[in-house]
Amino acid sequence: MRGISSALALAPQARVAAKAERIASWIVLGDLGPQVRQGCRGWLFLAEEFAVRSGAEEAVRQRVALAMRLRKALDLQGIRLVMVLVPDKSRIEAQHLCHISRPARLEQRTDTWANRMREAGIPLVDLTPLLHERARRGIQTFYRTDTHWNEEGASVSAAAVADAVQATGGPPMPRRCFEIARTAARPRLGDLVRLAGIEELPARLLPAAEVVSSSSSAPCADAKGGMSSADDLFGDSDLPTVALVGTSFSTNSNFVGFLSRSLGTSVPSFALDGGNFSGSIDAYLQSTTFKESPPRLLIWEIPERTLDLPLTPRP
Repeated sequence: MRGISSALALAPQARVAAKAERIASWIVLGDLGPQVRQGCRGWLFLAEEFAVRSGAEEAVRQRVALAMRLRKALDLQGIRLVMVLVPDKSRIEAQHLCHISRPARLEQRTDTWANRMREAGIPLVDLTPLLHERARRGIQTFYRTDTHWNEEGASVSAAAVADAVQATGGPPMPRRCFEIARTAARPRLGDLVRLAGIEELPARLLPAAEVVSSSSSAPCADAKGGMSSADDLFGDSDLPTVALVGTSFSTNSNFVGFLSRSLGTSVPSFALDGGNFSGSIDAYLQSTTFKESPPRLLIWEIPERTLDLPLTPRP
């Protein structure tokens, strides 16, 4: 109990009562609150992934229309758009749900979106089959106590996106080599532990932390550029021609680094944590950066769970 008291003492006074309630519910009842669900031992899931929403079909229809408008606007500027769909953790790691049931109405959500994008002529990389295949082989692609993919998931997904980009329009320029460096493994506290409000507890009272290494990327030490003479002639050889927009999936697990390595070019990221469906792309298209240096290729990452969220002024 001394550890609990010490943890609570560190919290701002206004949060103490709520923290105490959350902590007591977890310790006594094993309850993680309304935003987090516990599956098999040690596996946490975002409750939002299991939500069946009223008006979902209309929300999807309007988001398809929005995607089509954005695609047409980008086409007029000679910018190629590639959309990337990230499936729910609860879809891919379903073998770890145990007593939690994923609603049957959500089963076709990724397929429905993929079909709509195909009909609209919008290039889409649906990562569902790839990550499902990894799960069937017993390869974990999401963190146990976090919403996001782990570095295995981010790495294979980045490679799949790069393959799709190069198959449809050739490799982006300028060519660059990137190396991946890894750190020593250490315990990692997932965002779902924080979302449940129990992160201030002693480690022994928390869901077991994963011990994982993290990585970073940097230009190859002996890289000589690989730029074309035409680029050199006009002085724009160092300008990136790719941009990434999206959510916290793009800002976690070194996805940008893996994508830069797989594409063989620098990938500036304008992804926003909490960007939902289009928050990031909306902000980027209105930015000075976009207006002054538009890319030739825009990669738009979207999590499955945002496809049928209730519409807001910025869907």
